[in-house]
Amino acid sequence: RYGQEVVIMSDAKPGTLPQPTATAALGARPSPPALDAAHCPIEALYEEHFLQRQMAGDMEVLAETRIARPDLARRILNNLTGALPHHRVDEDESVFPRLRRRATPEDEIADLLDRLQGEHVTLRALAAELMPALACMAEGALPAPEDRVALQRFARTERRHLITENALVLPLARLRLTATDKAAALTEMRARRTVPSPLPPTCPDPRRTG
Repeated sequence: RYGQEVVIMSDAKPGTLPQPTATAALGARPSPPALDAAHCPIEALYEEHFLQRQMAGDMEVLAETRIARPDLARRILNNLTGALPHHRVDEDESVFPRLRRRATPEDEIADLLDRLQGEHVTLRALAAELMPALACMAEGALPAPEDRVALQRFARTERRHLITENALVLPLARLRLTATDKAAALTEMRARRTVPSPLPPTCPDPRRTG
């Protein structure tokens, strides 16, 4: 949160949770996981969830601001058009299908994965609604009242979503996926990041930034 220190997570060894190794000054941000050949894809998702929690915090700050925060809006916009879409596809296409195949009946995970994938659809729609306004805020506009509501809604929805994935899905994926599953998922995740992300949109209403 703003006004507090931010904990930076280090790369974790496979089979372990990412551990805090240092603190950063206000506003500092860790980079997305490197996804080298030795990286565990499940731990990479934990690290990316840490980044998405930070984005939710940024959205809450932007929703309350009374001064223009173009750098903050630009950071959120870059996440929504770059890291976050990759992350959603990582889960939907590389991790969730393998977990469905490996889970036991006692895990009772199918309905939960269905719900989470439905939430991905909802969050994509919320992001698409926000991006034009964020583009204007990145050029110096203040958030309109409806933008403040949308930012808060996205942040709340994203936080709840991440809590469920961190508490239920990723621990089970770490347990059930085989080494072969994890290696294949990592290969797919790395391949996605070789494709350039689309450019963030520009403000559709120049009057907001004038």
